[in-house]
Amino acid sequence: LQTHLQDYRGDSRAWTILARQQIQGGEFEKAIETLKSALRADSRNSQALWELGRLYVRMGRSQDAVDYYSEIIYDPNEKRSVRRAIERALADLYFRTGRYRESLEIYQRELESNLAMIAPIYEAVEELETAEELYLRSVVQSPRDARSHLGLAEYWVRREEWHKAIESAKKGLECTYATEDVHSNLAVALATSQMRTDQIESAYQTMEEICQTYPDSIHQVFRKVKILVMLKRREEALALAEEVRSSAEHQTGCAPAESSLWSLLGDCHSLLGNIKAAEEAYSNALKYDFMDSIAVRGLGIVAEKQKDHARALEMYQRFVLLDPLNLATPTIRNRIEELREKVGPQA
Repeated sequence: LQTHLQDYRGDSRAWTILARQQIQGGEFEKAIETLKSALRADSRNSQALWELGRLYVRMGRSQDAVDYYSEIIYDPNEKRSVRRAIERALADLYFRTGRYRESLEIYQRELESNLAMIAPIYEAVEELETAEELYLRSVVQSPRDARSHLGLAEYWVRREEWHKAIESAKKGLECTYATEDVHSNLAVALATSQMRTDQIESAYQTMEEICQTYPDSIHQVFRKVKILVMLKRREEALALAEEVRSSAEHQTGCAPAESSLWSLLGDCHSLLGNIKAAEEAYSNALKYDFMDSIAVRGLGIVAEKQKDHARALEMYQRFVLLDPLNLATPTIRNRIEELREKVGPQA
C-alpha cells in the first residue's frame, strides 16, 4: 500500500485505508499524518474527516479536536450531512469534558430531534425535573426506539426508582431492533434493578439471555461473572473470569489498539486479584483511548487497593467528569466524598 502511494499520492481512499491499519496497530501519530495526506488528496473525503477528529479525541487532544470540528462545521463548502455529523461529535466531546453549556447549545439547534441527547445534559447539571420530562418525551416521541427506553431506564436506575427502571428496560428489550450495545445496556439496567429488588436469580437469567444472544461477546460474559459473585457462586465466577481474561488477552494481541479489550482485561485481573496486571491493562487502555472512562475508574479501584487514596480520588473525579451518567457514577461519587475525608485539605 505504501509503495502504491509513492506513485499515486492523489489516491485518497488508499491513504484512508493505510490510516485505518495504522490506527489498528496503535500508530496514532503516523495515522494523523496519513489522514492529512488523504485530505490533501481529497478535502471532501468524509471518512478521513471523521477518523481524524476521533483520533484527536482518543489521544486526549481535546482542544485540537474542538478546533478541527469547528473548522468543518463552519465551512460553507462542506456537505450539510457531514457538518451535522461533526456537530454531534463536537457536542458529545463537549459533554464528556464537562462543557455542558456548549453541548446544549449545539443540540438545541434541533430540539425535537435531540431530546434523548439533551436530557442527559440537564441530568448532569442536576436539573432533574427538566431531565425527567425530556426522557419521558423522547419515549413518547419514539416508542419503538430502544435507545429512548434505554435513556429512561438508566435514568430511573440512577434515581433508584427500581420498579420504573424494570418497566422501562423491559419495554426497550421488546423493541424489534437494537444494536448490541443498546440491547446489552438495557439488560444491565434491568439486571441491576432486579438485584436491587432482591430478584438475584432473575438478574442472572437476564444476563444469561444476553450471553446467549451474543455468544461471541466476552464483555457480556464478564457481566454475568459479576452476578455470579453476588449469588455467592465465587468459584464458578472466578473460573469464568479466567476464561474471559484468557480470551481478552488473546484478542488484545490481535487488536492492540482496542481500548475496550484492555479495560475488560483490567477488570478481569482486578477481580482475580492480579493488581499489577490490572494496572498495566488499564494504563494500556488509556494509551489507546484517553477518554476510556472504564479504565479511569479501574485505575481508581487499583489505587484504593494499593492504599494510594490521593491517586484514587484523582481517578474517580476524572471518571465522574468523563461519564457522569454511568450507572456506577452514584457509587463512585460516594467514594469520592469518603476519600476526601481521608486525603484531607489537599483534595
